[in-house]
Amino acid sequence: MAALRYELPSQGLLHKRPLIVRGEDMEFSKFGSDVAYDLIYASAVFLHMRAELVWTGLERLVAKLKPYKGRIFVSHNIKFCTRLGDKCIERLAGLGLESLGRQTHDSLLFNH
Repeated sequence: MAALRYELPSQGLLHKRPLIVRGEDMEFSKFGSDVAYDLIYASAVFLHMRAELVWTGLERLVAKLKPYKGRIFVSHNIKFCTRLGDKCIERLAGLGLESLGRQTHDSLLFNH
């Protein structure tokens, strides 16, 4: 799994003992309302989704990030953002996210 072999070590986050969750509904309430994450790694989560559904997913993910410390790493299907150009940056800012740009081939990292 690329998350454990490359992405998490490259961000220096393995010491946090990450929990990798696989799900199909993007519903995070089952983890509790008081849970906040340092990193959400969306590996191919958005691969076959329409752009608007990707934005819905990001809205839900942002609510689970630690304020001012959390990161979302998105791999595959970054066109939902790159197609918008500068409007993507504005839309991310509206979610409280800052794009750190491409980190690897076809992936984006956002700071919260």
